[in-house]
Amino acid sequence: MRFRLHTLLIALALGPPLVFAEPPDAKFADALVGEWEIVEMIYKGKVQDFRGGSGGWIKIERESYSHSGSGKRDYGLKHPCRIGASEFDITFRDRVSKGLYEMRDGKLRIVYREDLGDRPAAFDAVANPDLTLLVLKKVKE
Repeated sequence: MRFRLHTLLIALALGPPLVFAEPPDAKFADALVGEWEIVEMIYKGKVQDFRGGSGGWIKIERESYSHSGSGKRDYGLKHPCRIGASEFDITFRDRVSKGLYEMRDGKLRIVYREDLGDRPAAFDAVANPDLTLLVLKKVKE
């Protein structure tokens, strides 16, 4: 038993930092869980034109987030995610992206800072080019 504990402590010391996010609020997380298609995007202050196609897909699970930018819904790495009443935190290795979300007209709107700085105070990504705004439509199963 002592060997296993010693090995675990070494693995924790040498491995990537662990993030112990507080448990997601089930009421909010359940509303977001699923696959979402990116239908609108404002990036660096400019509205992106998908020319009638998709801007990619996002998969939200209770405590993880993954993204697919390809023509297929093939999700890569899962990133730890904490979902609160109107905000979320996604951990990318040792950095945390803090964002806001809201449901509007049956679509999920999320906004976050590209520089991984402080959580945005508003959804106005046109006025603030440091923000990215995604408008997502839930994929029907």
